[in-house]
Amino acid sequence: FSAVDHLNIAFEMKKCSNEDAGREGELSQEKLREEYINLAALNLEAGEKAISLAAFSPATDYLSKGVELLRFSNCTWTTTTETTSANQNNDHYNLILKLHTELASTLYVVGQMNECQNVSNIVLDNANT
Repeated sequence: FSAVDHLNIAFEMKKCSNEDAGREGELSQEKLREEYINLAALNLEAGEKAISLAAFSPATDYLSKGVELLRFSNCTWTTTTETTSANQNNDHYNLILKLHTELASTLYVVGQMNECQNVSNIVLDNANT
């Protein structure tokens, strides 16, 4: 958990420095995008480990951070009418699906019903059938 916590802090610092410095070159942006996606996957692993230890509140934090990282890297489900076909072709579909479904589950367990409903609706609108 500690390593993922430190990487999440580094993400926040990098996010703030990017906002202050403006846009970086395209190559740097693509590299950052992949780093954020990899960090989202690490947050999923940490969230799953926390769930296995019945630590649902920290699991929710890790999974929420993973979803945030996906949004920040523009690697998320589309929200237009073309959702199903576009989302099935997403390179990181399984990561997106797993983060959202696990997040919905932990939100339910910790009693955040409104957020659980919102995340569940995203999954229902975008998951393959």
